[in-house]
Amino acid sequence: MQNFESINKIPKNKLLASLTSDIAYLSPGIGILVMLCLAVMIVISFYFMKRTYTYFSRHRLGKNTLYKDYSECIEGQKKRLALINALLENRSLLLLDEWAANQDPNFKAIFYNEILPYLNSLGFTIILISHDGRYFYAAQKIYEIKNGKIKI
Repeated sequence: MQNFESINKIPKNKLLASLTSDIAYLSPGIGILVMLCLAVMIVISFYFMKRTYTYFSRHRLGKNTLYKDYSECIEGQKKRLALINALLENRSLLLLDEWAANQDPNFKAIFYNEILPYLNSLGFTIILISHDGRYFYAAQKIYEIKNGKIKI
C-alpha cells in the first residue's frame, strides 16, 4: 500500500519518463511476447499489403481503359475544334485524315450522314482519308491506295 501511495505522489510527467526508461529493461518473457506480437503484426501487414497491391493491379486495367477512353474523347474534341476553325477561316479545301477515328459512334454517323453532305452543299471540297469502309458510301469518289498505286 505504501508503494501505491508513493506512486500517486509522483507527478505524471515524471511517471511517464520512468515508464519510457522501463521499456528498455523488459524481462525475457515479456521481451519474447513483444517480439512475437511484432512478428505477427508484420506478417499481417504484409498479407494486407499484398491484397492491396493485387486489388490495385486488377483495377489498374479499368483505370487505364478509362484514361484511354478519356484521351480519345479529348482527341475527338480537338478534331471537332480544328474543323470548326477551318470552317470559320472559310477554307475551300478540307483535308481530313482519319478525322472520325476518335469520334464516338453516334457522332461518327452524324458526321458522315449529315455534316459531310452539308459541307459539300456549301461548296467545300473535302478530301477525307479513312480506313472505315462502313462509310465509303458517303463519298462521291473513292480513291484506293494499294501497294503504292492509286486506284479509282
